[in-house]
Amino acid sequence: MSTKKKTAPKNTAAKVAGAPKKTAKKVETKANVKAKAMTGKAEKPAPAKAEIPSATKATPEKSVESEKANPRPATPPAPVKNEKKLSLLSAAYEVLASDNEALSVRAIVKLAKDRGLWTPGAGKTPEQTLYSAIMREINAKGETSRFTKATRGLFKARV
Repeated sequence: MSTKKKTAPKNTAAKVAGAPKKTAKKVETKANVKAKAMTGKAEKPAPAKAEIPSATKATPEKSVESEKANPRPATPPAPVKNEKKLSLLSAAYEVLASDNEALSVRAIVKLAKDRGLWTPGAGKTPEQTLYSAIMREINAKGETSRFTKATRGLFKARV
């Protein structure tokens, strides 16, 4: 028994009846181009497309009548700038400074909402966010922080 596998011929498309044979395209090299130039057989470059003179270009002209018939809409008045919203941390300071007593984070968030100092966004845990922000400020600024930790879970404003 023979262990050789039968393989298909490499160029099967050429053996099909009526199929045209493939020919390799001649690659233009610098030497070929120079030789053609020397003998005068060089291909001439294709002529550039003729540009249309600016006088013959069709430009739409606006007439005064069409502007009067379709006046440009007036620009809407600039919106009145509202007072800049306070961040939750700034609102917490306002609440603590006005109450002048130690409050829990949950109470601070509730009072800030009730007084209209802060409106909740898409976050689900504003209390945890506020607690973290107050602790970061206390740790980073130390004695110059706006907040002090009164007892566990209660904060006061440094006045």
